[in-house]
Formats: sequence, structure tokens, C-alpha cells
Amino acid sequence: MTLFDRLDRAAGRVADRVMGEAVEIQPQTALPKRPSAADPSRAVIALTARFVLEPETDELEGQRRGTDLGGFTRLAGQVAMLIIEAGEAAKLTYDVATGDMIALLAPRRAAHPRYCVLHATRSDLDILTLHLSRETGA
Repeated sequence: MTLFDRLDRAAGRVADRVMGEAVEIQPQTALPKRPSAADPSRAVIALTARFVLEPETDELEGQRRGTDLGGFTRLAGQVAMLIIEAGEAAKLTYDVATGDMIALLAPRRAAHPRYCVLHATRSDLDILTLHLSRETGA
């Protein structure tokens, strides 16, 4: 392991201590035409990660004809991500899949919100980033 890798892992541990929170990864089965259910072949894993919720706006432009703009609509939303540092990601005994559920367990959250994994990416430094969508009614 290079010096840079060791320093990056140390910085990741500090970031998790300062900004991290307890989360639980709840694997789900993906069966066609059926609602997802808990996957008995993969265990629920609790770890520490950084949850990011950022505002985002986007514009849908109307039909343009020359210099005439028929109008536009501005959409506002939020981007939710979970960043799992390499040391914590090593605790995972399986790859996180699309459809798996993430529960935020921090004591400051009264009702532990649940998010669904849309996409998972792993950086060259083994940092796992999960792109999430909020589960309604959960």
C-alpha cells in the first residue's frame, strides 16, 4: 500500500468520525413483476458512512421557434448519496445491488428514513458511492 493510500484511508476514517452516521444495508431480491423482499442469501450489514442530500434544480425548456421561447418549467429536487470509505466498504461481503435498501440509523433522525439504491460506483481508491432514491411510506 502506498503512502497516498494510507493517508487517504486515514483521512476517510476522520471524515467518517466527524460527518459519518450509522446506516444499515438491507439486501433485497429483484423478482420480475413482484415487489422486492428481503434477500435471505445476503446478510444485513451495519456500518458508518456519510449521507449527502443536496438541492438540485433543472429546467425543462418549452418549444423554441427562432428567438421565440414558449416558456420553461423549473424543477427542484434533491440528490441523495451515501459515501462509504474503503475501510467500511471492506466489511461488505457482497456487492450492493440496485434495489437494495439503506436505512439511516442516526439517533438525530426520529423516523429512520429508508432509501433505495439506484446505482453503485466504486472509485479507484475503493470508495463506494451509492446513488439513492427516497422510499415513500417507509
